Amino acid sequence: MSTLPQSKHDSILHSASCYFNKVTWRSCLALASLITTQSMAYTTIEPPVPLSERALLVKQSPVTFHYSAELHSDLIWQGISLTSGLPGWASKATFTLRNNQFNTFLDINGYAYTTNPSASKSANTQTDIAYMMTQSKFGSQLLLGTSSTNQTKLTISQGIFTWPGSEVWEYTDLACTDGGGDSSYLRSQNPIKPVKSFDITLDYAGMTMAYSTYSTSSKNQSATESNEPISTRIWGDYYHIESKKHSLSRSYHYNLEFGYWNNTGQHLDFNLYIDFDNDVSATIKTYDFKGKNTFSDNYGVVFIMNYHL
Repeated sequence: MSTLPQSKHDSILHSASCYFNKVTWRSCLALASLITTQSMAYTTIEPPVPLSERALLVKQSPVTFHYSAELHSDLIWQGISLTSGLPGWASKATFTLRNNQFNTFLDINGYAYTTNPSASKSANTQTDIAYMMTQSKFGSQLLLGTSSTNQTKLTISQGIFTWPGSEVWEYTDLACTDGGGDSSYLRSQNPIKPVKSFDITLDYAGMTMAYSTYSTSSKNQSATESNEPISTRIWGDYYHIESKKHSLSRSYHYNLEFGYWNNTGQHLDFNLYIDFDNDVSATIKTYDFKGKNTFSDNYGVVFIMNYHL
């Protein structure tokens, strides 16, 4: 067996080692390039998106504001039509001061209002003529529990209802001298007096139970209760129960309402809520009102469009 000289043997080993090193480094570089390319192709690292200045202020502010505007095919308020079957509107604004488990709030609401008086009625019958009813309510809310979905809320508030620019009018007989017979006309009596309210509401696991009492200390002038305008006759103690909303799908929900006026009547409502997006929704309300005293039974379906801010 022949052997290579030592110098030649070392030269061959050195050449093989260099060749191996070149191949290895080239393979490693190629593999690293491939991994880097694939990573860049399929992995996108987004920088964190900071909250806008307005969103950050809203999140940190102890004061919140909610507003909604509504269009009604007939404005039904606590079972009573405020627009005499005509289309109407409602505007609702709430300012809330949050302080841990205790909130203070102010509600400022406006409602379309019309009695649509007839051309003639019996003498001494009164009607009110107004275009808007306002409600201002100030109160406090106590939050019980820690779960946002099952939290119990106790709310106590006082409020006042007014009818800006309103008048109470009275039908009066008019004897004609030209042989045309008798007729009636309206005679102004006085503005509609404000009505004060005291409200207690308990919200438990999405179900709401409420009690309201109303004070008409300065009642409108009228001969008998049957002759009083609606702005005076509807008031009394009012009890209200509203069930939790149940979902039919992501955009459809429903619930039930029951309300009882001790002097006026009672109503049962079924509400179907439709969410179009975060700002716009609709409500289809079917209601059945059973009147008492001077109020007649009424039932029907109304459509409501809601815009939320």
